Amino acid sequence: MNFLIKTLEENKKFQELTKQISKTGPIAISGLVDVEKLHVLAGIFNETKRPMVLVTYNEIQARKLYQDLKKLIKQTYFFPKKEITSYDYVAQSKEIEYKRIDVLNKMYLAKKQKEPIIIVTTIEAVMQKMVAKDTLYQNVIDFEVGKTYLLDGIKEKLVGLGYERSDLIENKGQFSIRGGIVDVGLSEKIGVRIEFWGDEVDSIRTFDVDSQRSVENLERIVIYPSEELKSDNNSVSFIDYFNVKNTNLFLDEPVRLIEAGTRIEEEVVNARKMRALADNEDREGTPEPLFYTTEEVVKKLNHFCSVGMCALENKCKPFLVKEQFHLQTQSVNPYNNSFEMLTHDLKR
Repeated sequence: MNFLIKTLEENKKFQELTKQISKTGPIAISGLVDVEKLHVLAGIFNETKRPMVLVTYNEIQARKLYQDLKKLIKQTYFFPKKEITSYDYVAQSKEIEYKRIDVLNKMYLAKKQKEPIIIVTTIEAVMQKMVAKDTLYQNVIDFEVGKTYLLDGIKEKLVGLGYERSDLIENKGQFSIRGGIVDVGLSEKIGVRIEFWGDEVDSIRTFDVDSQRSVENLERIVIYPSEELKSDNNSVSFIDYFNVKNTNLFLDEPVRLIEAGTRIEEEVVNARKMRALADNEDREGTPEPLFYTTEEVVKKLNHFCSVGMCALENKCKPFLVKEQFHLQTQSVNPYNNSFEMLTHDLKR
C-alpha cells in the first residue's frame, strides 16, 4: 500500500491540503470513503510527523479503521471507551482497563521520546470523563542502578500508580516489598525485581511470574501506572491529553459523530431516570459527573487543527470549518480471487 500513499503525497492538491492543516485550522475533506480516508490520513502523518487522533462514531467502525490503519502506520493504537452499565457506576472489565492504560502509557512515552503516534478512538470515549494526565503520571518511578531511593516513598508511589501490595507477585498490577527487594508485576507473565543495597539500587532484572526465574538484566526501568485512577473534580476528556497546537485531529463523518453523541446523552438521561425510579429517589436535575455533553466536546475539538473527513460536501456542522477540499476518488474492485479481473484492471 505504500506506493498508493507515495502517489498521493505527490498530488498537488494533497500537498496544498497538508500545508493548510497547521495554518488554517479546521478544514473539511469530502469525497472520501473508508479506504481513501486512511490513505489520506497516513499520507498526512508521513508529511507532518505530528501526533494524530482519529475520532469516529462507534466502536465497530473504530476497530475496523484501527486494524486497516495499523497495516499502513505501525505506530497506530486503539483507545476503547469505558464499559459503563448504568452511567452511574463504572463496571469495566480488567481487559478493557489494561488496554486503556497501556495506550495511555504508550502516549506518555511517545511524547517524552518525541515520537508521533496515531490514536483511533470513539466520540463516546472522548465524552467520558477521566483523571487528568498530570495526576495520573505524578508518581511515575524511574529506577536506575546506582541511584538511591527511600523504600517508604516507593511504596506510596506504587500505590499512587494503582498497584496493589501482595506477599507474592502473581499478576499484573501487584507489588511486593521483602527486605531490600521490590517486585512489580508489569504484565500477566513478566515482573521486574529491584534489589537494594541500603538505599541504593544494586540490580534490576525482569523475571517470569510463574517460575520466578530471571529473564533479563537491566540498567534502568520506568514504572508507569497499572490502571486509571478514579476521576475527581479535576476530570478531563481524553482529548485533553493532547497538545492543541501540535496534534492533528481527524473527525470521521462529523454529522454521524454528533448523532452518536446526542444518542449517548439521551441514554445517560434515561439510565439516570430509571435508576432514580428504582431507588425511589428524585435525581432529576442532578448533573451527570461521568460525561461531557456533545456541545462541550465539540467546543474542545474545535480548538484543534482538525480535519473533517466525509463522503459528502457541507456535512461538518456544528464543527467550525475554515476551508474545504474535495478529493475525487474511485473505489477498487474486491476481486475475490479473480486474477482475470485484476489483470484487466491493471492493464486499464
